[in-house]
Amino acid sequence: MSYFAAVWVRILATCAEKWHTGLRVLTGQQDIITGVAFSADRKMLASVSIDKTILLWDTTTGICTAVLKGYSNGVRMVTLS
Repeated sequence: MSYFAAVWVRILATCAEKWHTGLRVLTGQQDIITGVAFSADRKMLASVSIDKTILLWDTTTGICTAVLKGYSNGVRMVTLS
């Protein structure tokens, strides 16, 4: 099989073709996760859910480091700065 690629197209990064499914599963929230955001240094991930919680995750270990709760409605978006 052959294909043509423009000379200005470059591959900047690669990722594994097959990841272990456990690497992509966030557990701890009781309902649908509606958004996620990484910190600028990629060391923290925040996940939000309609269960009215925000969970903060350490991306190195995969451990949930904090649970923010008490919101009156489900959380739909998050951003980290």
